Amino acid sequence: MGEHGPMVYLAVMGLRWGEIAGLRVKSLNFDGETVAIIIQRTRGSKGSMVEQVPKTRNSRRILSLPAWLMVMLKNSLQQRNVLGDGDALVFVSPLGEPLHYSNWRRRIWLKASSEVGLLNLTFHDLKHTAATTLVEEGVDIKTAQQRLGHANPQTTLRVYAQVTSKADKAAAKIVGDRLGPTSMEIREALKDPGLNTE
Repeated sequence: MGEHGPMVYLAVMGLRWGEIAGLRVKSLNFDGETVAIIIQRTRGSKGSMVEQVPKTRNSRRILSLPAWLMVMLKNSLQQRNVLGDGDALVFVSPLGEPLHYSNWRRRIWLKASSEVGLLNLTFHDLKHTAATTLVEEGVDIKTAQQRLGHANPQTTLRVYAQVTSKADKAAAKIVGDRLGPTSMEIREALKDPGLNTE
């Protein structure tokens, strides 16, 4: 994806395409390693792109980002010579214009996903991946909700948090370790000839 590659990492941190496309340099706090979601670029009537404040209060948020991603973003901005321009967009078209979703999808996303053999992958699937990873790694629902910008925690659970076999096995281990018999009791039970272990 070339200079648009960092967009993938921002998406798996929980940002939507419109939130990423609306990012300006002043939204990035390199010292604090955060990004402020305060404006987004979305499709308006007849496919035109519109910049506006995110629709819900929860969508307007400040998120921590890993240090390596901040370095990646800083390097990208330095290469474009816009690091000192707070109003500059973080991501632009090859002509330096604001991103237009349809053009970006056709020229960048579909080409990149096709090259890696993921033809049916949508950019929004990366946000699903972020949510599932947060749940699998045991991040509390309130933090996951805030990172994903959902007004309601039920949305986070219902739409994104898919139960996986990994999470299910981890849950079984947690409950089993806490409430199951002790090692001694298990050994004694296995010695019992009347115990059916099949």
